[in-house]
Amino acid sequence: MSGKQFTFDVELKKRGVERKLVLPTQLLQPDPVLIDTLAKATIWLEDLKAGLSITAIVQKHEHAESYVQSRLQLPFLLPKIQGAILEGRQPAELTAKAISRMKIPTDWKEQENLFGIV
Repeated sequence: MSGKQFTFDVELKKRGVERKLVLPTQLLQPDPVLIDTLAKATIWLEDLKAGLSITAIVQKHEHAESYVQSRLQLPFLLPKIQGAILEGRQPAELTAKAISRMKIPTDWKEQENLFGIV
């Protein structure tokens, strides 16, 4: 019985406190937590535009104020980056938790450079 050998590049990416082995087939794996967080943040932004206060949003959606505020920057991501998140093309280290701790630049070119998504 002869076996076939496959050769491909792999990466070891830091993802929070854990490390993740990223194989080529894993590159198009959407992150359901990140997608859910992006969707919620978009709803919260719409609530703000409709005149709701942060306090009202927190009560309506039953999240801590700090949680809501730290994620309200997500809807301001470059649409290309949001698309990459929805398709699973974002870098492995780009998680909902990681992005909530970041100060995301408002300039879209800076966002492209920061996240490496072009």
